[in-house]
Amino acid sequence: MSKDRPFVRKAKIGDERGIHDAHMRSIQELCSKDYNEEQIGAWGGREFRLESRRNMIENHHVWVVEYQNEIHGYGLLFIGKEKAEIGGLYFTPEVTGNGLGKEIVDAMKVQAKALGFKEIYFESTYTSRKFYEKQGAIQYAPDEASPINGVPIPAHPMKIVLAD
Repeated sequence: MSKDRPFVRKAKIGDERGIHDAHMRSIQELCSKDYNEEQIGAWGGREFRLESRRNMIENHHVWVVEYQNEIHGYGLLFIGKEKAEIGGLYFTPEVTGNGLGKEIVDAMKVQAKALGFKEIYFESTYTSRKFYEKQGAIQYAPDEASPINGVPIPAHPMKIVLAD
């Protein structure tokens, strides 16, 4: 792969800090237009927790976007006993608009379908709603807010129905 263009690969041990930093930057720099300062601070100012990120890589399906030898985004697919869920899909401004989100969502669809799931559920940020709708997602319930560090962060409950 060329180091001059961003590309998607499976996450590996050693990517933990890069995933965290890209996640926080995405919230602070991209989601800030749709959420207030208190929400961005609580959501996008979380501390790095190595064990949590390592557990994510070891026990779930995680893809990263690498650009110029740094992590600039990630996608997380949780596989539970009863459902598949997108646990995160975040990018830094440097790599948005390159089709990488679609590439990761397509990989998530393939993975979930291969494991026998018919739908993928997730909470979409206000910022990402239009992107997810282009991927075939629909909102299936009224907006709800989940607290992060005691601050409610509103989102759209959405799902992608996987084709047969």
